[in-house]
Amino acid sequence: DDSDDAALSEVIFSSTAITVTEVWVDDDWQSLGLGAMVDHDGNPATAEKTIGVDAFGWIQQGVDAVADSTVNVAAGTYSENVLINKGVTLLGAQSGLDARGRSAMESVVTAVSGAVMYVNTADVTIDGFNLNGSGAQYVLEADGADNLLLENNILDGTAGTLAWFGSSSLGVTIRQNQF
Repeated sequence: DDSDDAALSEVIFSSTAITVTEVWVDDDWQSLGLGAMVDHDGNPATAEKTIGVDAFGWIQQGVDAVADSTVNVAAGTYSENVLINKGVTLLGAQSGLDARGRSAMESVVTAVSGAVMYVNTADVTIDGFNLNGSGAQYVLEADGADNLLLENNILDGTAGTLAWFGSSSLGVTIRQNQF
């Protein structure tokens, strides 16, 4: 309605929280504002994801938005330190593909200080990334990370330590990674 008649307008507010079970991250979306509509499948005609709800430009934003859910990370470069403090599945562009000898578009996470990824909770999966710690202290640091699954990742760079696991990380599975 284009009129200024308040009787013809209705605004409904709800206190019901939106539960997001899966989010998408793409470095091409880093400059987009909240509420922008994006597509995650390469078809702009199907732009059904919303920045700030189920689509983000940074991995940390995706992790912060979910719990016990999946964060899908598109190929690209993400310069950030990622803190994983809740059960989550992180799927990079090469998830499910053996990292040893692979050559393809990667979800590259890089940091110049601290840990590229720091996991301090149970039930985390990190699959299909290139974690690059050029100058960082650790590429991956895990403490209290029971049931951590680290697979199909490339861990490289000049970090002081590629992977460090605290004594309280039990049930860690490492497979098909390249160091």
